[in-house]
Amino acid sequence: MLRMFAIGLAAGSCQTLALAQQPSAERLLNFDDGAKVEGRKLPKVITPGGSIDATIDPGTRLDGAPQISSSRCYSPPKCLRLSMAPSAPNSKKNKILFNIWSHHKKVPGGQNGIIRINDGRVTNVSFAMKLGAGYSTPIHNLLHFQVSQTLPDKSRSAKMDYVPAGPIISLNMVPKSRRADKSSQYQEFVLSVRYPGANKFRYYDRRDKTVLYRGKMKIGEWYRFDLSFALKGGNDQPQGNIRFRVNGDQKVNYNGPIGFSPKKYGSSDTVGIDLGIYRTPDKSGRQSVYFDDVKVVRPR
Repeated sequence: MLRMFAIGLAAGSCQTLALAQQPSAERLLNFDDGAKVEGRKLPKVITPGGSIDATIDPGTRLDGAPQISSSRCYSPPKCLRLSMAPSAPNSKKNKILFNIWSHHKKVPGGQNGIIRINDGRVTNVSFAMKLGAGYSTPIHNLLHFQVSQTLPDKSRSAKMDYVPAGPIISLNMVPKSRRADKSSQYQEFVLSVRYPGANKFRYYDRRDKTVLYRGKMKIGEWYRFDLSFALKGGNDQPQGNIRFRVNGDQKVNYNGPIGFSPKKYGSSDTVGIDLGIYRTPDKSGRQSVYFDDVKVVRPR
């Protein structure tokens, strides 16, 4: 048996051996044990599991600074609370997103931790989320989670009717005009995927190619989301798979196109992961959201 094992190693590819030697990369943010928020214009959350930086767009009005809260957290005693107020006049978009896994800055695991469009490796993301009291149904687009590509060379998409970058996997809230459940106690959401053939919402249900699942959340209750995805190469169209669970129940098992080809569109060949609030301008909307037990793992 030992001899066969030795022969197998000798015959195995160098790539397989190299992957086996690479450590897994992971980050756990539970906002306990002395976690704190520093800064107001560009807040940073500092936890024992690492620090995460916020991006805030011009015209965004926060309904109070991000805070480490003790309001019925998923895993007491603490969790992260974010809240957005009505938009400033003439703002183009409103955003406070915390980058929990960067596409270009240092991440756990170093270069091995960076998520690349063609690496074929699984990335597992899990987090608990709760919508706060008085959460306004968005009038247009609003997301709380995204896996995204950037577009360094925007000139290559100047004549296109969509941007071949931005969120390629996201958790979006259903806007007022597309709601089925009108109860003020609930909000509806979708898990979506984007690629050239599926890049816009119309119905916010499975009639849209971009929608993989539609569900709903009760205001004030915690929901556990578990997402795993792998991105594979392709000169014309990256492929991959997505698995998605809500409170432990599998809702999505998807295999197909994901994202945009760096070679064809000039999109980045790396992706990042963000949590927060990202919406189109809303002159009256107020949304607060809580996050807890955020975890990203890239197995070797």
